Amino acid sequence: MLAVKSVKQSHHCTDLSKLMEEFRSMVNEAIRVGLEKNITSKLTLRNKLYPRFKNGFHTSYINMAVFKAHALLKAYRKVLKSICKTTICLESFSYY
Repeated sequence: MLAVKSVKQSHHCTDLSKLMEEFRSMVNEAIRVGLEKNITSKLTLRNKLYPRFKNGFHTSYINMAVFKAHALLKAYRKVLKSICKTTICLESFSYY
């Protein structure tokens, strides 16, 4: 087992919290667009959102927000698919 030491620090940076809030809103917007337009590709999602975000953010922030949103969308769709399979199996199975 690997031991890890950590130290708690009480430092609050307003610039970082603002940046994290903007990143969160970018991820939320990317998820919203991905669901509305049924986009499954990272590149397509990035190409749709890049013109919207390019004026206010650095390219690496845009890419990371889109990649994070894509991962969340992929996990969400995977869960939906497994729920649908289970529901169909349970509905088609009947007791006599």
